[in-house]
Amino acid sequence: MKQISNLLKFYYKLVGIKLFFLFFLMISAVGFEGMGISLFLPILQGEDGDSRITQIIRQIFGFFRIEYTLLYLLLFLVGFFFLRSILLVLQASLVGKIMSDLLVNLRCKIAEKIFQLDYQAFLKESSGYLNNALIMEFEKAIFS
Repeated sequence: MKQISNLLKFYYKLVGIKLFFLFFLMISAVGFEGMGISLFLPILQGEDGDSRITQIIRQIFGFFRIEYTLLYLLLFLVGFFFLRSILLVLQASLVGKIMSDLLVNLRCKIAEKIFQLDYQAFLKESSGYLNNALIMEFEKAIFS
């Protein structure tokens, strides 16, 4: 548990509050996935089904004063999966934003450290080594 706490602190320091928003999106998308799959049960049972899921959907339809028919059930299912897809797109775009911001921040920090090097130590390193450190190694660290 302490290792997880340390990892969360480390990533929070790098990413900030976006980390918790990403967790929220991930948990929401997984929840919508599970609920979306369970929504097929009332469709397979038809309008006369009496499972717990069917009862919950009937209550939701009743709350919004929508008639419980197969057509509205299918529309509800399509809307539900559309909402799930939006959550997945938001999650993917947030992951991309976090990764690109992290890559830029790490490259800026290493560039600052390179400029703080002693000039003689800087001359001893080949330009390929510095280029590799600035470009390739950070991409491997972030995208792996």
